[in-house]
Amino acid sequence: MSRLLIERLTAQAERACYRGAYGEAVGFFKRILEYDATNLGACAALSAYYESKKDYGEAIGYLRQLMEVRRRNPEYLFDLARLTALSDDLPAALELYDEVVAKTRTSRERGPSELRRKALAEIRALSRQVAIRAEADSRSARDPKRKGPETRVEPPAPAQALAASPASPTIAPIAPIAPIPVKTVLVDPEWSFLAGPPASSTNALRFLRLRLDFHRLTLLGDYDELVCLSTLHGVEKYWYQIETVKKVLRDFRGRVLLADEVGLGKTIEAAMALKEFLLRGLARTVLILTPPGLVSQWKEELETKFDLTFRTTDEAGFAEGPGFWESERVIASINLAKSKAHAEQVTKRDYDLVIVDEAHRLKNRETLAWKLVNSLKKRYVFFLSATPVENDLIELYNLITLLQPGTLKTEAEFRKQYTKRGNPREAANPEALRELLRSVMIRNTRSLVDVKLPKRFAVTLLVEPSPLEREIYDGVTNLVRERSRMEDGRSRSRLLLSTLVREAGSSGSALRETLAADPTPEARHLVECIDRLFETEKSRRLVRLLGEKRGEKVLVFSQFKRTLEELAAVLSRNGILAASYHGSLASEEKQRAIRRFREEASVLLSTESGGEGHNLQFASTIVNFDLPWNPMKIEQRIGRLHRIGQTRDVFIFNLASRGTLEERLLAILDQKINLFELVVGEVDMILGHLDEEKDFDDVIFDLWRAAASHEEAETLFNDLGEKLVRARSRYRESLRIDEALFGKEFEA
Repeated sequence: MSRLLIERLTAQAERACYRGAYGEAVGFFKRILEYDATNLGACAALSAYYESKKDYGEAIGYLRQLMEVRRRNPEYLFDLARLTALSDDLPAALELYDEVVAKTRTSRERGPSELRRKALAEIRALSRQVAIRAEADSRSARDPKRKGPETRVEPPAPAQALAASPASPTIAPIAPIAPIPVKTVLVDPEWSFLAGPPASSTNALRFLRLRLDFHRLTLLGDYDELVCLSTLHGVEKYWYQIETVKKVLRDFRGRVLLADEVGLGKTIEAAMALKEFLLRGLARTVLILTPPGLVSQWKEELETKFDLTFRTTDEAGFAEGPGFWESERVIASINLAKSKAHAEQVTKRDYDLVIVDEAHRLKNRETLAWKLVNSLKKRYVFFLSATPVENDLIELYNLITLLQPGTLKTEAEFRKQYTKRGNPREAANPEALRELLRSVMIRNTRSLVDVKLPKRFAVTLLVEPSPLEREIYDGVTNLVRERSRMEDGRSRSRLLLSTLVREAGSSGSALRETLAADPTPEARHLVECIDRLFETEKSRRLVRLLGEKRGEKVLVFSQFKRTLEELAAVLSRNGILAASYHGSLASEEKQRAIRRFREEASVLLSTESGGEGHNLQFASTIVNFDLPWNPMKIEQRIGRLHRIGQTRDVFIFNLASRGTLEERLLAILDQKINLFELVVGEVDMILGHLDEEKDFDDVIFDLWRAAASHEEAETLFNDLGEKLVRARSRYRESLRIDEALFGKEFEA
């Protein structure tokens, strides 16, 4: 509890500083010290404040309090020497400067060397002042009757002392400057504020800002605090995530398996660590490998919450333009990256940091995925997996060998020492194995974290299509199946055909634009049918549902902008106020749409990008007007509202017309694996146990186009449902194995 309170007080104190409300900020910082007497930020800020007021005694007191934690930090020791000199205790200041010289004597790095140079210059300057005082005292002692004003030399600020010394290099006094952005990494010692606060009290605000920013930048030298936290947007930062990132930096030196239980935020932990590495200058080139369905989610999270821009393999024609794989930051589908078309380009360059999501897919060293990651030239590596062991311990050996080769020795030695003969799932020497794994793995558990979400309830609303709608849908299905048999499997043709089926499951407006580009008689006939269609039965059912939810804020999802436009017209005709949000809107337009939804409209019509980076938890109802074929994208939609911070139960309504692919898909996802009751992240774990090389939405499309009739389609989808049931069983067994092996031994 005190940790969360300190975070809030710190945020309030920093806001007060930037408003110029010094007294208010000081109050917040002092409250922080009541809970944490050696809080670095509070001690540094209070020392800076009292120094700007020339209350050197208080400033020294808080600096000494800070140094109880950072005894070996020569920069703070230098600062203490400077304050001591300003308080007129020159002999004590000289001793402290001597200590700075001693602590930095053996270092050849630029920062400590520069500090040592400055300390030596201060020693020369202050020694001269001590000598001047001694001479003045001597004269006074020899001629006690001498009249005149008392001779007293004020100890100069370090910059002034250096300027007065012909033997010392000149360092100009610091001019007031704007706050240094937290993202600044390379610190030039010449602008350090160690020369003291600006002389004018009007510059006190800038000085205090500079002092706070300098404190953040001094953290670059160690990992007790993170510099990335104040740069994040809309991220619920939990203590265990912060501790995890610190351990990745401090204890694991950038090579780690993040194995938190499902739903605890491994992606956020990895992204925080990534941002920390970038801010500290530890990484520049980054490659993130994910399952195909997670590429867009990673891109969105990093852009909206971490201000990080990446090229991705989801970009249209990404492979056609030159230099894609030479980009500094890339998020790639691991399926694409390991393919013959791309693997050579991916592996020919060096990377500072490689992140692999769902890393349990690297369990088999004979697979292309394992070989790809093994071939990458990488300095730091993050693996993310909630189930690092799924079948036997050799899978764990294969993962750790990629992460830190040699940790588990050879496979033969590993089998001999750590696996039971006849039962490769069980460890022969679990304590010794856990001790080895502590150097490469962090695993936070729900029992430790105690994160709770409200309940969620899902309802499928099946709609009977009108005869005209049925004619259109069946016409599209027949056209796709016939052309699939005629085509040679070209990817462009396949994409077009799958798009037609998705659009047919969404709306006539979405479908019409694609069909209009097709000159065949079948396509022209379907366009004529769409033109006769005024409103669909699904849109009428949506209007009735919104009437039942009157007074509630409802988020309505569709994959297609044309569908959103059609729904906006339908709702307008029925007197329902709606805002629209989609990816092609400018940033200001998106902000206006969210504001309108919050303040006026009862409905937000949105594509998949809806709510990115925005808090929509004032709503608690989702309507899936159409369905993505990839369950992970359905889960991402639900996650817009059903997430940490939501206080109300969330209701999900899925609309589908009878006899469509979407009806079959909902049946197997809901009835076979209880998609809408799973913990966030579990659906991907289950799909990972399907042992399919193809993406799940490709599997769905192939079943639909291969069926000769609706009856055959139902049979094929039922078979897929049984495979999903078996995949879920294998997933649950892997959870049992991991719990038995790891327990709570690896928590942050």
